[in-house]
Amino acid sequence: RRQLLASLRRDHHSDDEVMQQTESGQQMIKRILTPKQVDRLRQIMLQIEGPCNIMSNTRDLDRLGIGPDSSQAQKIQSICRDMGDQIRSLVENLNQSHPNDPCMVMTTVGKKMQGIKYDVHKQVNQILTASQNNTLNEMKGRSLALRPMIPPMCDPTKIQNP
Repeated sequence: RRQLLASLRRDHHSDDEVMQQTESGQQMIKRILTPKQVDRLRQIMLQIEGPCNIMSNTRDLDRLGIGPDSSQAQKIQSICRDMGDQIRSLVENLNQSHPNDPCMVMTTVGKKMQGIKYDVHKQVNQILTASQNNTLNEMKGRSLALRPMIPPMCDPTKIQNP
C-alpha cells in the first residue's frame, strides 16, 4: 500500500522529498518502537513490499553489498520504476473504466499487484548473486501470512444485501 501511494505521489514530489519524508517517518517509528520491534517491522515491510523496498534503506543496501550507484542498484531501480509505472497505469485505467465501483478497483488492483510484485521479485533475484539472494531471504525473517487488505466497505462478509 505504501509503495502504491509512493508511486502515485512521485509525480508530485521529487525523489529527495520522498526520501526525506521516508526518513522522517522512520525516525518517528524508532522513537516509539523498541529496536527489536523496529527490526521485525523492517522484515515485515520487506515481505509485503518486496525487493524494491531495499532501495530506500542504505542499511539494507550495505547488508547486501550493493553500492547506491552500482549497476546492480541502477538495474533494480529501473525495475522498481517500471513496477510503479505499471501500478499507476493499472489504477488510472481501472478508475476511468469503473469510476463508480471503488471496491472492484481495489480488489482488481490488489490481485494484479501480487502478480506484478512476483515478476519484479523474479527479475531482482536474477540481478542479485546467490549470496545476496540468501541474505535478502534472511532479511525477511520469519514468514508472515497476511490476507489482502480490503477496505471495510468492500468486505463481502460485511456487505448486507436487502
